[in-house]
Amino acid sequence: MNAQFRYLMLLLGGAGVLLTYAFPFWYPYFVTLQFGGEVLSGLPSNLSERFLQLPYDQQNALIELADDEPELAVALAIAQFNRPRVVPEAQQEAPNLLGPIETISGSFVAFSDFLGADGQILIYTLADSRQVLWIENLVSTNFPDIEVWLSAHRQPESIQDIQLNNLHLRLGDLYGNVGSQWYEIPSDVNLDQYNSIVLYNPSNDLIVSYASFFRLF
Repeated sequence: MNAQFRYLMLLLGGAGVLLTYAFPFWYPYFVTLQFGGEVLSGLPSNLSERFLQLPYDQQNALIELADDEPELAVALAIAQFNRPRVVPEAQQEAPNLLGPIETISGSFVAFSDFLGADGQILIYTLADSRQVLWIENLVSTNFPDIEVWLSAHRQPESIQDIQLNNLHLRLGDLYGNVGSQWYEIPSDVNLDQYNSIVLYNPSNDLIVSYASFFRLF
């Protein structure tokens, strides 16, 4: 092996080491050139390629949102890539309802392609005066922390709306973003004063979705 060849191999080896350490800096530019899109600013470099695989309208919407709310845009993008949190099978089984009367129904809404929920709510009043919320076939934006609230507001858009007239009640944490689940509502809660079930993400101070009440009688 001659000297020039050895020098070449050393040079290539050094370049490989340099590229490895500089990976977080050059990879987003490589992905942009390869796939022809704009990477969302602030997104971890290991998610750049996955971002560019989103539908173009979603990419553009998130990039536009980043102009005003960069942290929220990144949080919404990352939520698209989180592994679905499927509700445990035991929690997806409906509770043993004694003489249930279905009093309220409703459907969750989607605000955009990357924020919202699909699924229905049913609220039952039982023979023993207990009240049960049944969330059926839920699929929602996958933030790691989502809370379930009762609110007097019919179509809340903020935490202030949720707390309208100081009539708000946290029922618990969402068990998962995919699957049915149920929550008990205290029997002394007068449901006539409330108008929606809300999915709220406290980390981003964000309403993920709501289901306005449709009273059956």
